[in-house]
Amino acid sequence: MYAMTVATGAGTPAHDHGGVTYYFCGEGCRAKFAASPDRYLDARAEGFGPAEVKPLPAGTKYTCPMHPEIVRDGPGICSICGMALEPMGIPHPEAEESGELRDMTRRFWWAAAFTVPILVLAMGDMLPGEPISRLFSPRGRVLAELALATPVCLWAAWPFYDRAVKSVINRSLNMFTLIGLGVSVAYG
Repeated sequence: MYAMTVATGAGTPAHDHGGVTYYFCGEGCRAKFAASPDRYLDARAEGFGPAEVKPLPAGTKYTCPMHPEIVRDGPGICSICGMALEPMGIPHPEAEESGELRDMTRRFWWAAAFTVPILVLAMGDMLPGEPISRLFSPRGRVLAELALATPVCLWAAWPFYDRAVKSVINRSLNMFTLIGLGVSVAYG
C-alpha cells in the first residue's frame, strides 16, 4: 500500500465508510476498497500501511515554488520550469516526503545499482593488466554495457523525458529539456 496524493473534486472516485470519505486514483482502486474496506484500514492500523495522511482543505490551489504566477486547481507540473506544483498556504515541513521524492529516490537507487557495473566495465581496463578485456570480448562488453544502461536511461530517466517533452510542447525550454536531451543523446 502506498500513500499518494489524489485530487478531490467532481468525477474523482470516492467511497464513504464509517463517516469518512475516501478518494481514489481510479475506479478499480475504489471498487477494491468498497468490497473490503476493513482489510485496507486494518493494515494501516497494524503498521503495514502508510502513515495517516491529512487531507487538504477543499478548494486548495497549487502553485510553482519558482513561478508563483502559475496557479492551478490541482497537483501537476509547472508549465514554465517543469517543477511539481505545491499546495498554497500549507506549511511544508522539510521532514515530510512527497510521493515524487519517494519515486525519484527509488529510481536513483535502482539506477545506481546498474550504473556501478557500467563504470567498472567502462573504466576497468585503466587498471594494470586490462582485467575487463580478459573477461569480455569487445562485443560482449558493449552488449553488457547496453544491457545495464537500458533500464537506467529508459526507466529511471523517464520522468525527465516526460517533462522535457512537455517543456517543448509548452515552448518553455528548461533544465528538464536539457537533462532529457543529454540522457537520450548519451544513451544513443
